Amino acid sequence: MRLFERFSRHLKQHPFHPPWYLRGAHLQTVIGSQLQRRFPPPHPPRRSEDVEIAPGVAVRTTQVLQERPAPAIIVLHGMTGSEESGYMQGLSRKAWARGWSCLLPNLYNVHPRPPRPVIFHAASSDLVEKLLRALKHKHHLEEVYLAGVSLGANLLLKLLGEWGEQTPEWVRAAAVASPLTDLSQSWQLMERASNRIYQIYFVNRLKNIARNRAGYFNGHVDLDKLARIRTIRDFDNVCTAVVGGWRDAFEYYQEASSVKVVNRIRVPTAVLHAEDDPFLPSEPLTRPAFRDNRSICVHFTRRGGHLGFIQAPNDLDPDRHWEESRILHFFNLVHGQS
Repeated sequence: MRLFERFSRHLKQHPFHPPWYLRGAHLQTVIGSQLQRRFPPPHPPRRSEDVEIAPGVAVRTTQVLQERPAPAIIVLHGMTGSEESGYMQGLSRKAWARGWSCLLPNLYNVHPRPPRPVIFHAASSDLVEKLLRALKHKHHLEEVYLAGVSLGANLLLKLLGEWGEQTPEWVRAAAVASPLTDLSQSWQLMERASNRIYQIYFVNRLKNIARNRAGYFNGHVDLDKLARIRTIRDFDNVCTAVVGGWRDAFEYYQEASSVKVVNRIRVPTAVLHAEDDPFLPSEPLTRPAFRDNRSICVHFTRRGGHLGFIQAPNDLDPDRHWEESRILHFFNLVHGQS
């Protein structure tokens, strides 16, 4: 595909080079997650509203919209992320500066009133489809580009694979960074001793989310067990599998993994992943499902950690967040072909 040839050439011309003091995977991961980002003016206009995806079920979404019709990027955040995550803010501000619109759903800010809780998890591609169609209809979007990171990347890849040949014509391209694709393999990496700090971080954030919504889960989830969880797998056993209707976390992982369906993706899709990602493996991205699909371009960097990609100072990426600029460049290439 000529598009991927041009994108690969761009990647070779602008490879990821971390500064000497941020070469380690853990440093890239932690600093990339915790570094407070400052964005220079002008600041784009932002407003948030609840977007209904089903009767009584709405998702809080932040909108950064141009005053005139423009291509729109919709971004799906990672586990325990939100519209305020650094990469969400970075992508939306850079898109707006280029004359594009951007929509940032908060998948943990859902307001349902059905008899059973509704939560987004790695298998919720059906809810993502409803959300995308609702946003498209509400804002009269004609040209949509989809981005996802980590768990959000799995959701996006899973949906694109399920759409296959029936992908809506208004979805022009997709791009993912540090994607979760095989949950069964990833939980084993996450539970290594070397990843204990990440396990604690994510578990505490999941507990906080559950604690803030205790009334929402009451009667469906054992809140005492939820308070005692120690691992993400515990959370998936106690909460995700119960609400989603699976026997246990392992059945959920089998059902949710996007690697099973990516061979059916038919929209141009760019995948960026660091080989030193400490808890999401590179191996699934080398399987035939990815490698042999002519609609997918996978690019590995040697370093970068998990959603770090903090670049050494250069003129092309003044804010030094390499993967955001590459995603937007890929979308620009696709838009230029339209």
